[in-house]
Amino acid sequence: MAVEVHNDDEIIFVDVQRTEKLDGKLRSKHWSQTDDERLLHYYQQYNDNWSKIESFIPKHDEKECRNRYPLFKIFIDIYS
Repeated sequence: MAVEVHNDDEIIFVDVQRTEKLDGKLRSKHWSQTDDERLLHYYQQYNDNWSKIESFIPKHDEKECRNRYPLFKIFIDIYS
């Protein structure tokens, strides 16, 4: 289901099942492959500095990044 959101003179179409607006940013509950790759890349650089990592993954907040990373850790441990 899509909803039309008016923000000043701009019209944004948002999939309400997957996206919500928090802190003035559109946040997505869906993780793309690019989001996952960025999470892994920036974790290697900044360890668990989630607020820094979040700044490189605009659709996901600090908590989402922190909760997503352990899934990769389990996967890496199993398959390496």
